Amino acid sequence: MRRVSTFMLIVLSMLTPVRGGVEWQGAPAASQNSDGQPALAAQDERLLALLPPADLVGVVDLPSLLVDLLPRLDKLGVKGASSLAAELNRIATALGIEPKQLRRAVFSITLESFAASGLVLIEGADPDQKKVEGLLKGYQVEYRSLVHEGVTILTLASPPQAPALGPLSINTSDISYASLGEGRIVIGELSRVRQAIERRLKPAPPAGVQATALREANPASMIRFAFILSPEMREAASSQGDLFKSIAAVSVLVGDLGVGADLALSLNAVMRTPTTRDAQELEQGLKGLVNLGRVLLASGDPNLTAIINQVRISVKDRDVALKIALPSSFIEQMSSKKS
Repeated sequence: MRRVSTFMLIVLSMLTPVRGGVEWQGAPAASQNSDGQPALAAQDERLLALLPPADLVGVVDLPSLLVDLLPRLDKLGVKGASSLAAELNRIATALGIEPKQLRRAVFSITLESFAASGLVLIEGADPDQKKVEGLLKGYQVEYRSLVHEGVTILTLASPPQAPALGPLSINTSDISYASLGEGRIVIGELSRVRQAIERRLKPAPPAGVQATALREANPASMIRFAFILSPEMREAASSQGDLFKSIAAVSVLVGDLGVGADLALSLNAVMRTPTTRDAQELEQGLKGLVNLGRVLLASGDPNLTAIINQVRISVKDRDVALKIALPSSFIEQMSSKKS
């Protein structure tokens, strides 16, 4: 367990270190298309172009995620926040990472038969290779190295235990790390790391549907994502029973996760269907799932019940919107119960 958790900390530290007294410059203002709709930042598109094609792609605002959010969770007394911040600082110092240079991360995830594998590309982190290897050795993380198109790849010799989310499993075999140069590193499954190395010389723009969907997400959010559901995924959802049949009509899911100045959390997602009738059926199906969740958790964890009670579902034309807003008072209440 020590090796697994340590490697995950190393991955997080490459996303961003947490250091006291560091001030971050704000993200650039989002541009707009001629029709007034927010445009996907050119830099985001350049980074996404380095990733191999995938079902789910997204953009993460690193300063908002850990440099801003984690210290506030620590102040609230959220269990584990303080120790995580201290460990990240220690690792970042060992790697010599400059926090002021970190900007964003982009990710891509592919699903095959409910097995997920993916890749994360981080902008602004390019630690010295010897320091990375020294850190892995210091934590007794065994690895092997290989060279692909002139780039050294470090791959874990023993994969960490794969987490599972219900029927979804996550592929942790051949977890690898490589530097693409120009302050960019990639972490993920070996074959996808290789593809990113190949694409650094011949980047390809993200799929038009995904790029268009990402433009609809709130550009000021901490995380933005677009999920294209393949026919195989929709068929699999349909086979899970009547409650899930309406979900099979979803072709695109776009969303964002934001954190307010008072630590309030908000999740917004829009599911696009072929027809208004499909959207209405999806709305009813999702409300049925929410009601089922309330019944199943009636005598369980009150925090989960409270979260379910914050779910709001609405329909407009072919789109079904799902919103979950958790006020800061709720976050404080949860943290005090876990203390």
